Amino acid sequence: MTRLRLAVSGAGRAFERLYLPAIATSPDFDLVGVADPRLERFAVVPGSAARAGSAAELLERTKPDALMVLSPPERHAADAIAGMDRTVPVLVEKPMCQTEAEVEALRGAGAERLLTPAFTRRYWPVYRAIAARGPAWDIAIRLRSDPAAWEAVDAASGPLDDLAPHVIDLARYLSGSPIGEVLAERHAGGVALAFWMESGAAARIILEWPGEYREAIRADGKARRAGPPSAAASLLRRVARRPDPPVAAIGHMLADWARHLRGDLTVALPAFEDGAAAVATVQRIRERLG
Repeated sequence: MTRLRLAVSGAGRAFERLYLPAIATSPDFDLVGVADPRLERFAVVPGSAARAGSAAELLERTKPDALMVLSPPERHAADAIAGMDRTVPVLVEKPMCQTEAEVEALRGAGAERLLTPAFTRRYWPVYRAIAARGPAWDIAIRLRSDPAAWEAVDAASGPLDDLAPHVIDLARYLSGSPIGEVLAERHAGGVALAFWMESGAAARIILEWPGEYREAIRADGKARRAGPPSAAASLLRRVARRPDPPVAAIGHMLADWARHLRGDLTVALPAFEDGAAAVATVQRIRERLG
């Protein structure tokens, strides 16, 4: 089977630590080029890949089959539109974009047909196992993160930009329902959220920022740890030479995206409207917080 030519816009830490390892082991994609305005970031780019200063330049030089957008959030919409204007399908890291005006610009460029938001947590085993049981009615998620520990290349502006898109999509994915009502209040070290889903389900979420990474979920009374993995699990993974769980999840997502790009419309990928719903919900949260 012919491998798909993949271009990437953005060579930040997510590309370096998560996406590049997944692309390198993918049987479906060849990395043909990377765009980033910061020349020092090309140090992490494989020598066989073309380099460019912008997504538009990269698209013209490489003529890829697909574009992955990992640039800073303020460039997501423009980079995605650059691809879609050339009828190139795009996969966009969260947040899909930053404003509802950008959502409409994406829609006008063909996003309903060409854009896939990269909600990678849908591919984590803990969340897939919950989803496999059917729609959850009572969801509680606690997520804490620290961009300094991640050594982020791009400045992160807070939990609503970095963490909220994840949990908004998880609430929708695990409940199988759109979000109805939104409650939000500032919490010591972060934000406390409550979503009342249109189905009648409820999701309660604590986002903590910054702090040592922790992630846990309780769904319909059953508690599960999502991360970080235990020391024993990490050791077994290294011995077995298996990828880190987030990298493995991206690998599964890339496999599904490749099937979709080749015409398999039965693949259950996140849709453009899922990304649009996350952007709209973040805006509602900002309004509640004042």
